[in-house]
Amino acid sequence: MTTNLEFPLADLTTTLVRDVFRSITDSAMEQAEAYADLAAEVGMPLEAYQEKILGLTEAEKQATVETYIRTVVLPLLVLPTAEIPDPLYFAEARREPFLAHFHRVVATDVSGAPRLVSELVEPSQSAVFPWFVQKANLLSLVTAKIRRDASLTHARVTALLRAGLPNIVVTGGQICTKVTMTITQSEVSSPSPTPGSTALSPKPASSLGVRVRVANERSIAASKSMELVGSVRIDFRAGTFPPLAPASTK
Repeated sequence: MTTNLEFPLADLTTTLVRDVFRSITDSAMEQAEAYADLAAEVGMPLEAYQEKILGLTEAEKQATVETYIRTVVLPLLVLPTAEIPDPLYFAEARREPFLAHFHRVVATDVSGAPRLVSELVEPSQSAVFPWFVQKANLLSLVTAKIRRDASLTHARVTALLRAGLPNIVVTGGQICTKVTMTITQSEVSSPSPTPGSTALSPKPASSLGVRVRVANERSIAASKSMELVGSVRIDFRAGTFPPLAPASTK
């Protein structure tokens, strides 16, 4: 008897090779692109980087600041985010979180004088919302906050690039596939004849439908199992991109 077995060993090997190489190349490209993006960001002076984050035109700056207020400040004060009220009132319980969020941020008030956030928050006559801040002062405060955060980010990225940004380099590896096939055989005996019975050779069924089998007849039962296994080993080393000295901000 001939048995044809079909199994996707070639497909398994092809998939392993394709996916592993795709993962390695994609990872290498992502590292290189991230490094290039960071180098481009800190390659410009700090003032230019801040303007890029905040916006190049007055309309872009206004949109950036108002978006920050709606997505960060108003949720912080547990207020509706549809419109920015003027002035903006908030509860006593939200005063400390508001001050902490703008800690050490120096903004200019409507008169042009530099102020800390604690100097821009004023008491109101409302028992429910005992504190408020003028919208113009809030816009100035958020603008200063965005500029300060951009400055901190610029400094961190500059330090990373000067030290050499870490990267991973693949140095070797192995992709393996294998098939494990197991065939087991066992003998199955027919029941022994009862006392008084006669062991006869197999006979064709008679017209009455009676068939006689040989006592202690043995048959072979076979079971087959197959297992597809794939394994991948990748050797790599940790390294760094060459240290980069960003452009002078002077």
